[in-house]
Amino acid sequence: MTNPETAAPGWLKKILILIPIMIGTGVFFYMSTTKKPPGQKTNASRAPVARVMTITPMDLLPRAFGNGTAEPVRVWKAIAQVSGKIVFTHPQLQKGKVVKKDTALVRIDPSEYKIAISQLKTRIQSFKIQLEEQQVQEKNNQQLLKIQEKTLAIKQKELARLKNLYERQILSVNDYETQLQGLIAQQAQVQSIQNSLNLAPYQRNQLIAQMEQAEGDLANAELQLSYTEMKAPFDIQIAAVNNKSSEFVQKGQTIFEGNDISAVEIEAQFVPGSARPVFLSLQDRFKGLDVNTPSLDAHLGTTALVRIPGDNFGDLVWPAQLNRFSDTIDTETRTMGLIFIVKNELGNNQKPRQRPLFNGLYCEVELRGKMIRNALVIPRSSVHPNNTVYLITADNKLEIRTIQPAFTLENVVMVEQGIKAGETLILSDVIPAVSGMVIDPVKDTETLGKLMLEAKGAQP
Repeated sequence: MTNPETAAPGWLKKILILIPIMIGTGVFFYMSTTKKPPGQKTNASRAPVARVMTITPMDLLPRAFGNGTAEPVRVWKAIAQVSGKIVFTHPQLQKGKVVKKDTALVRIDPSEYKIAISQLKTRIQSFKIQLEEQQVQEKNNQQLLKIQEKTLAIKQKELARLKNLYERQILSVNDYETQLQGLIAQQAQVQSIQNSLNLAPYQRNQLIAQMEQAEGDLANAELQLSYTEMKAPFDIQIAAVNNKSSEFVQKGQTIFEGNDISAVEIEAQFVPGSARPVFLSLQDRFKGLDVNTPSLDAHLGTTALVRIPGDNFGDLVWPAQLNRFSDTIDTETRTMGLIFIVKNELGNNQKPRQRPLFNGLYCEVELRGKMIRNALVIPRSSVHPNNTVYLITADNKLEIRTIQPAFTLENVVMVEQGIKAGETLILSDVIPAVSGMVIDPVKDTETLGKLMLEAKGAQP
């Protein structure tokens, strides 16, 4: 028989277990009936954000970039034209030094040539004196001839008178022969003077010829003397020095070398396709171009800049002139050579960007053509495969359109067909790009400003 005192606690345990279960079931039912369904995102919230710009006509400067090494326009080799000992060298005669035009750099011992000049001048003076003497002598002989001819005439008359007396046997034979001998002697004297007068022109010509030869020798000696001093024929930078003071040099020996620093030339190598935009902008100026054109830049109207990357002071830049085309195409790189001239202006207080362009510097050359007005220019990064661009319509939908580029310049593309001014160009990469999809546009004015600067060839 069950004890009532022990049965009560079991019933109470069951009640205590059921109460929490019932409370939990009620809470779950309440939450399930009052819970709100999850919100749905609208189409606008899922539209990708893209940077855009308005296609704007702008000025475009066609340009191409090449590279080359600066070389002197002229090289002067100071070759000894006389032999002798070097007695003077200029303090600036050192490799790398810059020397102005007409500066005396080397002097070879001139003593031998000065002595020769002195001797030749004395000899020439002697010939001049002899010519003057011969001229005086000729005048004297002419006067003496007149006198002797008169004397001869008198003696001839006297001989004729004595002959008459001799034939009449009034005069002895001895007296007659004595007078005859005197006449013959007078005739010989007249003939001697006449012979001297006849030889005078030949003697004068001989003296003149000898004097002219001496004058030629003098000119040659003076020329040799001038060779003993070497002056810079133009502004030069010393490139090499082979001999110093007190050394003996032989004729034909190179004493030193110098490069013309007034101008340098650069044969810059260009990829033919990269220079195409420049020459397209100048195609109307190629008419009349021939082999006699002295410089291409004056005829075509091109401008050029030679640039060397700098440090904190910025790049070093020199204006240049397109002078001519190279005669060959580089067989290894398949590039064409254009030769530019940079003129150096030497001064005392030169600014860092006005320093001369020296031989051997590796340079970047920028060739500029004729400015193209109101060109449709877009960033190169906005052009996708197959020459397609992404545009955004008035209702913010993406449109894929094919364009026809005229040419590409570094980071910009000039478009010939396919877009119009005022349309909105998508700059960002939209992935995936589906025509008609909604785009959330954001104006990018900074990119447009940089594009305008780069199109004009200015640094952004």
